[in-house]
This record gives sequence, C-alpha cells and structure tokens, in this order.
Amino acid sequence: MPKSKFTTFDIAAEVAALRRSVLGCWLANVYDLDSRTYAFKFNKPSGAVARDADTPVAASDAESEKIHIIIESGNRFHRTKYERAKNDAPSKFNAKLRMHVRTKRLNDVRQFGRDRAVDFTFGGGDTECHIIVEFYGQGNIILTDKNYTVLTLLRTHRDDAKGVKILGNHTYPLDRFRAFKQYEREDVVCALASGLTVDAATAADGDADAADEKTEGAGTRSPGTIREALARAFGYAPPFAEHVALTAGIPNGASASLPFDDAVRDAYIDALTTAVQGLESWFEGVTTGAVVATPVVTTKMDSKADGSEAIEIFDDFSPFP
Repeated sequence: MPKSKFTTFDIAAEVAALRRSVLGCWLANVYDLDSRTYAFKFNKPSGAVARDADTPVAASDAESEKIHIIIESGNRFHRTKYERAKNDAPSKFNAKLRMHVRTKRLNDVRQFGRDRAVDFTFGGGDTECHIIVEFYGQGNIILTDKNYTVLTLLRTHRDDAKGVKILGNHTYPLDRFRAFKQYEREDVVCALASGLTVDAATAADGDADAADEKTEGAGTRSPGTIREALARAFGYAPPFAEHVALTAGIPNGASASLPFDDAVRDAYIDALTTAVQGLESWFEGVTTGAVVATPVVTTKMDSKADGSEAIEIFDDFSPFP
C-alpha cells in the first residue's frame, strides 16, 4: 500500500529535495485539486544564453522548465510529473493564495524544528509572505504576511489549554514547535521497558495525569516489540522503527519481541542506541542542510480493486533511496 501520511523524517527529506530543486523559481499558478489538495506550478528558467553577441536566443530555447508540486494538507507534499485534473474555477481560499503569492519567487523552504510543519517563503521586503503547511491532526494551510500575521487559512484552530490560537488576523504561533534532542542510552533502556523516554517517564512520576495526557496512555504497559517501543517513545513510524532495528542488526528487525534475553540485552541496547542516534543526527543534518537527502517519490498507475476499467493513480514516498 502507498504511504498516506508523511512522517517528520519524510518531511525533512522532502524539504531538503525542494531546497535543491525549487528555490529561486517563480510561482506561475496554484490550482485546486480538491478541498485540501493543491498543485503549485513553478517556472524554473532554463539558463539558455545567446550563441553569440549578434544572435538572440529563440523563444523556444529560453522556455522555462515547469515544476509541479502537490501539497495535500495534513498528509504529503512533493514534486510530481503527473498533472492531475484541476478544478475550473479557484476556490475562495485559492483565490487569496493567488492574489498574494502568484508570480513571486520562492526564497526559502524550511521545516519547523522536528515537527510536521513546513514554511514556504515567497518574495521579500514588505511584500514577503509565507505559506505554512501543517501535516499533523487534520492538517492546515495558512497564508501569512512577513510578520506571520495570518491572512487566510483552510481552517481555524484554537486550544486554550495550550495557549494556541490559529485565527485570521492573529500572529501564527511559532514558539510551539519542538527543538532537536539527542537521545542517550538511558532513553533507549527506558523506551524498551516502558515505551517512554527518560524525560517522559520522569514527568509521569511527577504528574501522572499530565503524563497520561501527553503520552496518550503510552506508559500504561510495557511494549511487546521493538516497533512498539520506538513508536511510543520516539514517535517513529513502522518503516523508521524497522530502519533502526535493521541498522542495529537485530534478528527479526522491529518485530523482535521484548524483553531481550540477558545474554544479548546489553549488546542489543548499545546497537539500538547507536542506530537511534544515527537516525536523529541524519534528521537534524538534513534539516540544517549539513546532510544531503535524496528522497524517492514514485507515481504509480494501476487498475482499481473493484474490477472496473478505471485507473487509480497514487504516489509513494521514501526518504531513503
């Protein structure tokens, strides 16, 4: 089955890819594909030059490259070579996007910390604006001005308990995103035993009610497999839990049962710690630009499962080649 939602590692890899291929391009247009999915068409100049001082470049030679990006609120964003069917008339939300960002240069694409949110910066100076895409919960797409004051958005969101307000004419809350954290051996030990990191376990000891709300009951029982432990403690999706387990050389990968036998426990914990730290270092390096990521996006076409002659088109994605 194709992937339906991007993880935080997927987002880091795709941001790195877009920074290499789309920065400096001009936004030609934005199209509605459905109520939460949009196609952004960019023009990338070909860089054609005159053959000599007296021979101008023909219009066909100087034609710019077209780059298409799909953004689905809450789920995914990536380049695509397949042009989807577009709605004839733009929605009110899309009309506002076009008014503010069409024909502007894409100057930056950046992930917010280690969270599933991306900031696209268009233009500069007084006319600079941002399109912020959230890939958690129900998702959201927010258009702001240079000061991150919300101009329009797909949906409003308010959480008074956390002090979060995402509303029109309000400042977008940038201070809520998580910073990077390097996990230690103690975190892996705690994760395998309880499904919590050391910090979360300490919080649970100090305030059980707050910890239960924060971890959604993750620490109520011991995890049965490496996959479950890594998912609950570090938020790793199954493919990344498998990546960590296989990198650590654990037989049966992320499906290996817990607890470990005493004979292999220390060796496996050391190997898992190294693998977790390696994945987190890759993540931070990709986000900061110190590591080059080459994600793989594949568009597949196949017959629908209902037996009809209709063709189903879907994209699949991996942050690792």
